[in-house]
Amino acid sequence: TETADVYSFGIVLWQICSMEVPYGETSDETVERKVVHCGHRPKIDPKWPNAVRRLLQDCFSSNPRRPHMDVVCGVLRHEINELSDKKLVDADVMDSARSALSLRYYN
Repeated sequence: TETADVYSFGIVLWQICSMEVPYGETSDETVERKVVHCGHRPKIDPKWPNAVRRLLQDCFSSNPRRPHMDVVCGVLRHEINELSDKKLVDADVMDSARSALSLRYYN
């Protein structure tokens, strides 16, 4: 379902933010046991922006009522615009990010 996709997207977003592979060299069986049965999630860096940390927490929630992808995209779009306003990101990167986030997600 979409909620599983949101969790998976959260993992990819975490990997992009951390520039690390979640769960490292851990076997698939161990990851499954830790994530599914023990509720383990990747550590969210307290230095990341508040909105991104909250978004990751929501995406990683064990509650099946995770945010819809349009909400996820809205948060990311807002954060990208904030970075753009602060002139911290190259214009070409900003254009690519905005283009990627302009995609529509449907239920």
